[in-house]
Amino acid sequence: TLEEISEETSVSGGKFSKLISIPESITSGTHTITVEVTDEAGNRGTREISIIVDPAATKLDLLTKKETYLPGDIVKVTPVLYDQAGDIIATDIGVIVKNARGDKVYTTTIPSNQEMEFQLLSDAPPGTWVVELFSLEQEREETFLVDELVMLNYIIANETLYITNRGNIKFIGPVKVDYQSAQHTYTLVRELAIDTNETYAINLWKDVEPGTYTILVNGQSFNNVMITGEQQRSQQLLIISLAVVMVILLILLILYIIGWARQGGRRRMPRSMHHTRPPPSPPQRLVAVQHARDDREHLHK
Repeated sequence: TLEEISEETSVSGGKFSKLISIPESITSGTHTITVEVTDEAGNRGTREISIIVDPAATKLDLLTKKETYLPGDIVKVTPVLYDQAGDIIATDIGVIVKNARGDKVYTTTIPSNQEMEFQLLSDAPPGTWVVELFSLEQEREETFLVDELVMLNYIIANETLYITNRGNIKFIGPVKVDYQSAQHTYTLVRELAIDTNETYAINLWKDVEPGTYTILVNGQSFNNVMITGEQQRSQQLLIISLAVVMVILLILLILYIIGWARQGGRRRMPRSMHHTRPPPSPPQRLVAVQHARDDREHLHK
């Protein structure tokens, strides 16, 4: 008898054998096989044999609390490995998380049925993310979605408005800046295109009168912002200084080129003025030829 399953066989010569089929969904662990023998006289004997059934991994699963997330959210999941009886196997499970572009962003191992968590970055790409599980020759993929998020961060420093895209998609659209004071009111609208994690700067001192303003940017308020124009003057001074430096460098470069050209000409002059032995002068050759002719005429006579 095993797990309430009874089998019968006959005894021959005091021996018997029987093949017992173990159910596919049998629980893992220790089981007892009870053997009962009855002879022709009705005598009975009983013996118990213990066997151990090892767990066989049959299913990987990923338990999630939701299917859609936003950048910056904390994702909580629980990987579970089940055996043939649907019980949890106490073993480690490998986990790989890939973003919507297919890049690996998280890799770890975690015990079966233990919750794990990881936080999405502010620029987590939108789309379908994949969670790959593997353990004991079992593999599984699960997915979750990351939604698009448009989020601009505003900071004012040194009379400059800095706009940083903290979302996960490129921002394309208008940004409205309102200046409000007791004496003046201004409105500035800029059409911007800012990639993720990029920062765009707007000079607040341009085209406005100096004073203390309340700055409103897409519903966010900055109080007591001093606009003095000092940044404009500093910027103009910086531009003039850079221009002067560039002119000086250009003059020095021209002087250097002129000096180099002159020194190069002097180095080439000795080569062109190098003296070589002149060939024999024509008169000497004529004299030698004349002597030879006189000798021949003398012999002829």
